[in-house]
Amino acid sequence: MYRAKTQGALDYAFFDPALDSAAVEHSRRVAELRTAVDVGQFTLDYQPVVDLDEHGITGYEALLRWQHPTRGQVAPLDFIPLAEETGLIVPLGRWVLREAGAYGKVLYEEHDDMRMAVNVSARQLQHPDFVGHVQQALDESGFPAHCLILELTESVLLASGDRIDQQLALLKQMGIRLALDDFGVGYASLSYLQRLPVDIVKIDRSFTTSIDSPATDLMLLKGIIDLGNALGLKVVAEGIETRAQHEIVRGLGCHGAQGFYFGRPAPIPARTLAPVD
Repeated sequence: MYRAKTQGALDYAFFDPALDSAAVEHSRRVAELRTAVDVGQFTLDYQPVVDLDEHGITGYEALLRWQHPTRGQVAPLDFIPLAEETGLIVPLGRWVLREAGAYGKVLYEEHDDMRMAVNVSARQLQHPDFVGHVQQALDESGFPAHCLILELTESVLLASGDRIDQQLALLKQMGIRLALDDFGVGYASLSYLQRLPVDIVKIDRSFTTSIDSPATDLMLLKGIIDLGNALGLKVVAEGIETRAQHEIVRGLGCHGAQGFYFGRPAPIPARTLAPVD
């Protein structure tokens, strides 16, 4: 029945044993994920975000990791879509907010301008109590709202409606900053950029991976950076892995950057950067 529904105009489908196997496997994965949420099999890694002019760490992005008891670390792409599909992303997202807030508080006590970024899905924003979840995490940790950055993906843009718009407005009133993640890879990003109350644009790594190659045309990347600057947004380049890439995005007017060149995700990341040659 479900296969027939996904066929669009076709209203029938023949049974295939592979469909039964896929359904059983899907149910098993959902059960495992539900157990992981219940017993706490998740951890957070933190990757630094740097200021390109000062070459200093301005904050961290919290990255979710699933430590499976038999399969080891499960890649986010292998469980985040399933968490969103089942709604488990809501309790999982609340845990991430609490954990990231607690570590953010530690960083804030050392440097009061340190930021903490947390990824948020459309499913979370559609939850009627999401703003309350964020406020509770801040209250429990003592982490100030103006130091929290919520990163939104294009899925949020495509699901944008009255409820999400209201949620974003309330978050902004709290002093929380909003970032548009993976900018440039989807058709909706540019048209929604002015309408959403975002403060930061994070350029997708697909625009920076080969910018240090002699054959690379930098006009598109420069156009994105210039657009962000013209709109008064902070522009952060993702996926920076070499010194040459660092110098290029800084020369194009990018304010910040993130990538292996500055630091890999780690449970307890380094607080300082190595000097640039």
